[in-house]
Amino acid sequence: MGKTLLQNIQKYIHHLSVQTFQGLERDLTQQLNDAWEAWLTAALNMKIGEYPNEATLIVQILNLSTGRIMCSKEMLYNDDYKHLSHLTDKVCNQLRQHQKNQKEIHMVCPEMNGGSHGCIRSTEIEADMQEIVRLVLQSPPENVCQMVKQTFLIVAKAFYYMAYCSKETRSSHISKVLFERLL
Repeated sequence: MGKTLLQNIQKYIHHLSVQTFQGLERDLTQQLNDAWEAWLTAALNMKIGEYPNEATLIVQILNLSTGRIMCSKEMLYNDDYKHLSHLTDKVCNQLRQHQKNQKEIHMVCPEMNGGSHGCIRSTEIEADMQEIVRLVLQSPPENVCQMVKQTFLIVAKAFYYMAYCSKETRSSHISKVLFERLL
């Protein structure tokens, strides 16, 4: 399984690199390899039940593929970037755990489909989300580009949406956005 995963990641990196090169005329293979290597190394060193910090990986891939080139080695030493990255990963991991817990509740007790048990009531998650918003919208973009900070917020909001909204609600929203006419 590990060999297949690695081959799939390498194919993905190659495909993304080719697409990015065509759009931006830059070869990002090394930066993408570095991002995936850091994520995989961290994932392999985790305990069972822990989640790898995929939010930062997603942010890096999005920023690289849209032309916001970041030197990952520089970012390792940037305190503002590290803080935003850590906070986003923390929130996203908590939201993933919440989502997993909700699935387990529904498997044990299917009639609990709706009601207050689905709400995210963690004050820690809420406080951390507010901190991410504050860091993105209020702190000056001295050390981290504003667009990179916005990407962290977008990823955190996506995880929040996945944890908070049911599959049916998400499907309905996607359907409306893609297939319904605007008035």
